[in-house]
Amino acid sequence: MVAQEYLRRFPRHVRSMILDGVVPPQVPIGALSALSAQRAVDRIFAECAAAADCRARFGNPLVTYRQVMSSLAAHPLELTVPDPTRGTPVALRLGTYQLGQVLRLASYTPALAALLPLDLHAAAAGNYRPLAGQYLFIDRVYSHAIAVGMNNTVVCSEDVPFYHVTAQQRAEMRHTFLGTAPLRELRTVCKLWPKGPVATDFHAPLHSDVPVLLLSGGNDPITPPRYAALAARGYPHSLSIVVPQGGHGQLLDPCMDRVMAQFVRRASVVGLNVSCIHALRPMAFFLTLNGPGP
Repeated sequence: MVAQEYLRRFPRHVRSMILDGVVPPQVPIGALSALSAQRAVDRIFAECAAAADCRARFGNPLVTYRQVMSSLAAHPLELTVPDPTRGTPVALRLGTYQLGQVLRLASYTPALAALLPLDLHAAAAGNYRPLAGQYLFIDRVYSHAIAVGMNNTVVCSEDVPFYHVTAQQRAEMRHTFLGTAPLRELRTVCKLWPKGPVATDFHAPLHSDVPVLLLSGGNDPITPPRYAALAARGYPHSLSIVVPQGGHGQLLDPCMDRVMAQFVRRASVVGLNVSCIHALRPMAFFLTLNGPGP
């Protein structure tokens, strides 16, 4: 969003632009995140069910997820588990909120998503410790990575006031693992949180002849590939690359450094060699805590 706003204000000072995890300006981020997150998790489960070894080990993870979600909704658990990084015992309550956080944030990263079928399978069999451990790990990583105060100010200024959620969309959200709680919580926070000024054209569609490289992950739970397709309408000299099993952010994917280096050097998507993208292989699902199968 910062890059696109800079392009809008200073078009003559932009030679080329790379957007990783694309959000076009006309889309207020977060309004439909529950729906995007559910689609991402459904895709991850479908990929496991389509892989012979994963299917043989876990069956259909979508069915298992629904079973575990229903069980935790009826009977949240009080657990004491080893801290995943320190080994010291940690007491926590494991309910649908914690499960939702694991599902949502694990889908950001293929390495964490690869553990979901294993963790859910263990939970369905009565062993919730792996799932609880992953929640503690994810909670620690993201709590240190996000400046919550700054994030609230940005979202409450630039996004939440522009949400337009239909009754049908809200009904669909109720059937997702996040439900309508994130939307409700954001609006509650933003009633009280300090806000900054926002330009009147901030959410206007952006059109530019600047060459743009658009990077998306097929399983991205917050900036799905359809956002890149919408943004590309305003960038006639753009190329959209979707890594099918990718999560949120493709900058560190194998071979992407070469693709980006070509693009920056040439400032053009014409003739860009992206063949190495087709050789990328998805992260294999963990069949045991030791890792994937041979």
